[in-house]
Amino acid sequence: MTTPAVPRGAGAAFALRMAVWIVALLGLLRLPWVQRQLLVPFAGLQHQLACAITRAPSDAVAVDVSCTGGDAMTLCLGAILAFPATWRQRASGCAIGLALIATLNTLRIGTLSLVAGSRDLFQLLHLYVWPAALIVMTAGFVFFWMSSVGRGGGLAELPRPIGRLASPARRFLGLTLLFAALYYVGAAWFLDSRWLLAVANGVAGTAGLLMSSVGASAEVTGNQLTTASGAWVVTQQCVATPLIAVYLAAAFALVLPPLKRALAILAAVPIFLLLATARLLVLALPETLVAGSYTVAIHAFYQVIAAFLSVFVIARLRPGASWTESIARALPAVGIGAVAGGVVGAWHAASVRPLLAHLSESAHLGHGWVDPQGALDLLPALQIGLFAALLWLRRGRRDLGALTAAWLFLLLLQAAAVVGFGELARHAPLEPPIVVIRALALIVPLALAWPLDRRGGSRPASLAEATATQAG
Repeated sequence: MTTPAVPRGAGAAFALRMAVWIVALLGLLRLPWVQRQLLVPFAGLQHQLACAITRAPSDAVAVDVSCTGGDAMTLCLGAILAFPATWRQRASGCAIGLALIATLNTLRIGTLSLVAGSRDLFQLLHLYVWPAALIVMTAGFVFFWMSSVGRGGGLAELPRPIGRLASPARRFLGLTLLFAALYYVGAAWFLDSRWLLAVANGVAGTAGLLMSSVGASAEVTGNQLTTASGAWVVTQQCVATPLIAVYLAAAFALVLPPLKRALAILAAVPIFLLLATARLLVLALPETLVAGSYTVAIHAFYQVIAAFLSVFVIARLRPGASWTESIARALPAVGIGAVAGGVVGAWHAASVRPLLAHLSESAHLGHGWVDPQGALDLLPALQIGLFAALLWLRRGRRDLGALTAAWLFLLLLQAAAVVGFGELARHAPLEPPIVVIRALALIVPLALAWPLDRRGGSRPASLAEATATQAG
């Protein structure tokens, strides 16, 4: 099958059409009536929603017409309207793009309201971080939309690199960002809902019943589970997890027949109910198996599960590999990763943590911030363990220079994280984001292992090729 030729001048024509649309839309947004009747009320609505989500004071920042995200929306609409697609496709792209940018801009207003008391941090986020993030996310969505609608022939009129964005891996990344944003925007509503509290009560009751059936001490009162390790309250946050967004992104991104895709989406409910119940069963384990801290173990449950699943998924993506072969490859890798992570974790607890505590007192580094969930303490062990497991899967494709650089980068990142998050807790009016620490523990090893896989030996199959092989 040959790739359709790109008509000469098609790229320039697309750029010209996009420029015309952008100029026209910018002119429309500058009209006094549009600003007074549309943009100002829209900015106020985003401000109210941001304060409701973050619980920040409504007078922390002043919101005007420049705070609507209108420039990013203009760029998004201009590119979509200029793209060679049907008007129905353009309309759906515009609607989704506007919703995504409005969501990001609402998060922007909320975060700025939270840090309004710190002038330096506010200026950094307001002038540099958030403008760049809005532009990058907008461009990412536009390219993702182009790749999805261009399969019907529209991409024949544009340069080939846009077509490469249609792979399941890129769809998965874009959908993960979108669903994660929707998760955190809706968290203010569903994390306080009664129906999710009823689910938490059911999960606590099921876990207590299972513990009692094997002779473990367990009593359940509402959503409180009392075990030999103490009393634990199962809240809505214990049931809902950002991994749900990642799972749904995978279900939509993978190449699946419609029936299998629908079943995969519906399976999210029983899967995450089982995981929420299994998470509580950690409380029945001996204290030695959880390194003496049930609090750290139960909060890191989903993080460890995600690391295990990453290894199994990567093993499964090998072209032509059966489920049995994939599991046979993944199990030794998990074992190697567990041993490496355990050694690093023990070394970190015995040597690095006391050293950092000393530096915190004598050199004004880190300020002794203590993460109650243990995410920062677990970061080195989880990163090294996951990286070692991925290297074991890809043995035979070694590059000593790249491998050494990756190890050094991991070590430097871990030191910077310990010091940086401590400084953030000291100087900013907010606690370091635990979810960011947990995400870094997984994303960085995966990102480092992928280039190592591509540098040596034969070229590995892409995710698109692997999924197409499985579908066939």
